[in-house]
Amino acid sequence: MKVLVLSLGFTVEYLVRIISTRGTSDINKIIIFTSFGEDPLSRKRSEDTINYAKDYLTKAGLEYEIKALDISKSFLNVVLQIAEVLRKYNEMEIYILGGMRLFALSLYYYGLIAKNLNKNVKVVLYTEDMTLKGELPLTIPKSLKEEEIKILKNLNDKKTIKDLAELLQKSVSTISKQIDSLEENNLVQCKRIGNSKECTITELGKILLQLDDRNV
Repeated sequence: MKVLVLSLGFTVEYLVRIISTRGTSDINKIIIFTSFGEDPLSRKRSEDTINYAKDYLTKAGLEYEIKALDISKSFLNVVLQIAEVLRKYNEMEIYILGGMRLFALSLYYYGLIAKNLNKNVKVVLYTEDMTLKGELPLTIPKSLKEEEIKILKNLNDKKTIKDLAELLQKSVSTISKQIDSLEENNLVQCKRIGNSKECTITELGKILLQLDDRNV
């Protein structure tokens, strides 16, 4: 069962736009996380937004569940509340649209944990005006090996595996295996050019180089 997971703030507009633009033909259920404000005005706005969301989803004929999170608890407890709702689902798309920053961090952290436990999950973050979106990375790479550092340092410009093998004085098969591992961890991106494989370092790869003390 595939579920669409959304955060909800004080407006239902983002929810409507996501559902209408993405579509729901492959979605079995929509799960919405929200919270009630502490002061009366904020609570009233939250209640109104939830009612608008329920009305829209019911009229659209969509199965849904709305869960109000207790954000007075610790960060990990909020993540636990999310996990308890999503525990039976193995495939999910999480859209971070509105609500408090705590929502964004909690949903993203849940996504990292779920991905690490082999759940089929992706997390998409939108800007507040919804003009831009980006899928957030859900893998945390391991420490680089010396050979991997050498490869990444030589990939600021596009190079083929044969080019790398000649530069590093290694066999093509050795470099090819190392490139496969780096590509799997999103540290390089490659494409086929005829019979050759051309690669370049990704932004994540550059971040790791910046953090590695051996890259001096």
